[in-house]
Amino acid sequence: MKAKAKGLVIALLAPFVLGQCSSGSEDMGQTDTPRVFETNVVKTAAKQQSVAFFLTTEYPDAEWKVYASATGASKAAGIIAMCPTGSVLELMYITTDDIHAGNYFVSATAPGKTESGRLKLTVSAQEQSATPTTSIATVAKSTPQQSSVNFSLDHTKEYSANVTWKLYSYGQGANGQITNVTASLNGDVLTLTHNWDVPEGVYYLAAIDEGKSESERLHLTVAQYDAEQTPAPLPENAI
Repeated sequence: MKAKAKGLVIALLAPFVLGQCSSGSEDMGQTDTPRVFETNVVKTAAKQQSVAFFLTTEYPDAEWKVYASATGASKAAGIIAMCPTGSVLELMYITTDDIHAGNYFVSATAPGKTESGRLKLTVSAQEQSATPTTSIATVAKSTPQQSSVNFSLDHTKEYSANVTWKLYSYGQGANGQITNVTASLNGDVLTLTHNWDVPEGVYYLAAIDEGKSESERLHLTVAQYDAEQTPAPLPENAI
């Protein structure tokens, strides 16, 4: 009687023991669709090769795929997904050094299971700095030789204390940055400074605020000194 009972217990436990020792070749159902705490991640630099999302559940040894849409077989070109740590899902653009802003659809396939449903993830472009503006874009020098020229900017409260400024020779494009003249802001006053004499001409001013990308450019003009337009100083004995 005891032998029969023992045999019955082994027979009942056998499926569970076999399941624990399975090589994973058997289909154990569909992988759960991945979930993350935040589905939208904003880039922290103008150019950024990868972004990270934080998974609510770990997927050990899962295979990840990135698609261009919620359905269909088309993969997202040049994009891979990986888990450098258990809870971090990283999207990386392997073709260039900058992952494009847009929507990506990821799936996971756990060992021994079929592919999960797709999770929509959004990569948003870095927020752009506010474009500087002014009501007076042309300022004439007040002396023939002048190491600094001041402009009055509008809406300066939009900028953080860590804003930086760039000057260009052109209204757009990566080339033409001016390095011998610098720009600094104090309150509403933007000052262009040169070691000896600010050259007359056109300058294009851009702002780069903390954690944001470079702004569009403001056209500024430094005009030459005009003695006829500049009032002569009063004599010392004038009343």
